[in-house]
Amino acid sequence: MSVNITVDGAKEAAAVMEKCAKDYKKKVNKTLRSEGTKLRKEVRDKALKAIKIRTGNYMNGISVQSPYKYYKENQSEANDSVKVYGSHKRTLIKAGKIGYGRPKKGKSVKYGKNGRVRYANEHEARGAFHTHLIEYGHKIGGFYANKTDKKETKAFKIYSEAGEAFSARWQAACEALAAELVKEFD
Repeated sequence: MSVNITVDGAKEAAAVMEKCAKDYKKKVNKTLRSEGTKLRKEVRDKALKAIKIRTGNYMNGISVQSPYKYYKENQSEANDSVKVYGSHKRTLIKAGKIGYGRPKKGKSVKYGKNGRVRYANEHEARGAFHTHLIEYGHKIGGFYANKTDKKETKAFKIYSEAGEAFSARWQAACEALAAELVKEFD
């Protein structure tokens, strides 16, 4: 005795699943890139409101990293991630060896101490080496400062507060992405 079971639409469902698997990476990267840019704008707006004295390239250094896979310890699979951070873009190179960057063709260069080369146009050097000092605060005082009268600067915590405020919007974006991916099955 045999039983015949017929399933209608199995091939179509398999085709839709295959298309969804192909589109997953593209859609996730697009969502991560757009949400990272929105978070960067939020961090920048928060920094403009909080920091009154602006020196250096702090605002220019707020950057978004391209989407990447984040591997955690004791975890079998990687998570798709994007990072908003204060960059340390350098324009220095060592003589003969490429360091963090090199001047473009036609750019004039200056030779500094220890055979280092840098751009003659200082506006090309965008980045803030002091981002962590603004974020977490620091003690003021040099090597010879009196140890009893050290002062501390205010910790602005711009990135952490902007990230906490952005978490609800991020949750909604993830749910919208999941709904968009599932919508193809209907």
